[in-house]
Amino acid sequence: MKADLYFDRIDFYKYLPKKDCGDCGFTCREFSRILKMGSRADKCPHLTKREIEFLNLAIEARKFLDVPILQTTVKTRTGLVFSDKKAVTLITANYPYTQAAVSEIMVRAGINFNMLVIDTEGYSVDMAVFLGYFRAERIAEYKDELEKVDKRKIVIPGLAEKFKDEITEIIGDVIVGPVCCAELPIFLLKKGLINNI
Repeated sequence: MKADLYFDRIDFYKYLPKKDCGDCGFTCREFSRILKMGSRADKCPHLTKREIEFLNLAIEARKFLDVPILQTTVKTRTGLVFSDKKAVTLITANYPYTQAAVSEIMVRAGINFNMLVIDTEGYSVDMAVFLGYFRAERIAEYKDELEKVDKRKIVIPGLAEKFKDEITEIIGDVIVGPVCCAELPIFLLKKGLINNI
């Protein structure tokens, strides 16, 4: 049995130019539905090369992001996996498959990033949020480590959105990321957190 990575929650429409020009043969709303069914983004002439690349990566991710459901929790090390002060910092759970999925998508996109792994008792992000382990207090334990990163580029998982205010009180403003990690590259690009090179 495989874990739900929330591919169905990706809203491709918000990343499209919304010109409804018909140059691709569709309105942007129709084109977003076609993308969701697995078509490639190359048909839209108003997207940059990198936007197309990242949309296609999100579309194709269900083919290579394969996360099993384990019967027990598995903990990994916690703390900051530091790459570069200017890089975006993604906060995630200390569940190995969550870290692997996030890392896989970011590496395939060629995006430099930091990762703060917090102690969620070895649960994935969705379970940690549900059980109350993905909380501000858990992130606060790593406040000193976050001094190494750009505070304007800290991203929490979309599933943890309800904790944004309490996390902000402890570590400063954070950005709520997407629910599906496959969406991270296009999300970060559109938010201006990485360059459109």
